[in-house]
Amino acid sequence: AMRNLMSRGMQIPQGGYMQGLRDMIRQLKEQKQRQLKRFNLDSIFEDFRERLDEIVQMERDRIAEWKQKAEDAENFSDTLLKDIAERNEEQLNNLPEDVASQIKELEKFEFINPDAQKKFLELLNELRKAMTNTFFKDIENMVNNLSDGDIERMKDMMKALNDMLVKKIAGEDPGFDDFMKEFGDMFGDNPPQSLDELLEQMQQQMAAAQSLLNSLSPEQQAQLQSLLSDRFSDPELNAEMAKLAKEMAFLNPDGNQYRFSGDERLGLDAAMDLMNEMSQLDELIEQVQSAERGGDLDRIDRDLLKDLMGDDATEDLDKLNELLKALEEAGYIRPTGDDRWELTPRGSRMIGQK
Repeated sequence: AMRNLMSRGMQIPQGGYMQGLRDMIRQLKEQKQRQLKRFNLDSIFEDFRERLDEIVQMERDRIAEWKQKAEDAENFSDTLLKDIAERNEEQLNNLPEDVASQIKELEKFEFINPDAQKKFLELLNELRKAMTNTFFKDIENMVNNLSDGDIERMKDMMKALNDMLVKKIAGEDPGFDDFMKEFGDMFGDNPPQSLDELLEQMQQQMAAAQSLLNSLSPEQQAQLQSLLSDRFSDPELNAEMAKLAKEMAFLNPDGNQYRFSGDERLGLDAAMDLMNEMSQLDELIEQVQSAERGGDLDRIDRDLLKDLMGDDATEDLDKLNELLKALEEAGYIRPTGDDRWELTPRGSRMIGQK
């Protein structure tokens, strides 16, 4: 009867309605469906394509200016400018079609338009942050402007993290406290308090990245993996990234698969945030369903419920808990020790009197 009440909710005699777990599950599933019908993952690549087209066109405009200037003046320096412009034009004409291959080619390209080069470097930095985001959350403190100093410190952090994981796997003291003393500022405003917490956060990020891959077509999967591979100019840092991915394989973050059918565009960072949100929705739905089956409200992460459904949902959950507590304090029910409740003799007499 208590499970039925918690599942269905109840009218409050003083007025109002206390929603039950079934109402929460319905709202969570509706929220999930709204997101699926809202966004279009294809737009991730459309965004990169449009930005690359803009960069290439800016460079072509500068090439045309240089060629025109050389035609208007016949001297050695202008002829040299024309040769450089024609060389760049030929390279642009031979760029491959797909986005990932274009970016790899443009990394070796010598821009003559500094504004185009600046925009291209900004795009590269976004890809580097996205690559880092597949392992870590709150990465703003980890990769600020991706200057040489940022990359060098990040390389030191990755090496220390890999060494720490090797020690953990070997059953040795990983030295987490020393690690956080040196690199704790790189992990945001709420850094992990233990190695297990850090690994859990990393598992969530890796699962989100895997969910994003699972939700793309095979061609898009290959393109995204190519976009994010070897993103750093430092070979040692790329090697440490690859080593970390190999060592983290024991966590086996499979990820989920989502079928989006909407039109709203989003970038790569927003897509990763969306995957985290979808994963949290799935996790909370599972928690509430488990609580509904077993009658144990402690299975529901209250903070996660508040984040995804707001204060009203947590207030209703608190009311359900208060009802159980009131019945227990009145001596009508008692816990059995296996996540169940039973009537006390006093509770049985109360039902009999009614």
